[in-house]
Amino acid sequence: MGDLTTLADVAARLEQEPGQGALIVDTDGVEIGRLITAISAEVEAWTGRQLLLQTFDETYDGRGSTRLMLRNWPIATVSLVSINGQTIPAGSTVQAGWYHDAKRILLNGWRFLPGAANVRIVYDAGFEVVPANLRRAVTELVAVRYRERPHTGVASQTLAQQTTSYLDQDMPPDVQRVLDGFRRVAPV
Repeated sequence: MGDLTTLADVAARLEQEPGQGALIVDTDGVEIGRLITAISAEVEAWTGRQLLLQTFDETYDGRGSTRLMLRNWPIATVSLVSINGQTIPAGSTVQAGWYHDAKRILLNGWRFLPGAANVRIVYDAGFEVVPANLRRAVTELVAVRYRERPHTGVASQTLAQQTTSYLDQDMPPDVQRVLDGFRRVAPV
């Protein structure tokens, strides 16, 4: 787990708003840093997968197919594919064994035999560099949560006979559209 945006990105986003500026980072930099870490963790939980490059050692249920969608992607390298304890050799579309695309392990001449937790895959997956659209979405979400701090939990407020209503949503729709593209789908 790591941060999906930077303090500099959030500061630049907040500076675009009237009355905001670099002073925010000077006074609230530590708090914004905590928000970045917390929201990065929330985004990973919401997408159902780890987004930054790391090693995974996972077991799956075999279903008799020749392909298996992994929990985390994009797949960088695969170091082990085993079925019922038997190591499957690396192969290709023309050579018997396993090969992979960005999200799946594919078998040539083999099948993921049916069974409970009988398939083991050890692989590296995730982004070495956070994609620009993901980074922008997380930056925007941090900026929204930072701005919401004074009225967290308040639906509306009346001052001098004027009522101000606040949005009550988990994330802005444009941020959710971007994050939807990073959500884990059910294994195939």
